[in-house]
Amino acid sequence: MRKNGSTGLLFACLEDMRQQGYGYAIVGGVGPTAFYSKAVGAVLIEGSEPGVYRGLLRSSGSEF
Repeated sequence: MRKNGSTGLLFACLEDMRQQGYGYAIVGGVGPTAFYSKAVGAVLIEGSEPGVYRGLLRSSGSEF
């Protein structure tokens, strides 16, 4: 696989996590899923939508 900026950044982040002792990573709100699947063999966690942040984040129409 040819590494572009996104793939290189993903690999760097995962390598740093590995060096800190993590055995795996969970990427929340991922998209497009095909990128992660192709780059590192990631799999979707079934039943993980809408995620833990549902109702905690403002809608795009809200003012800050």
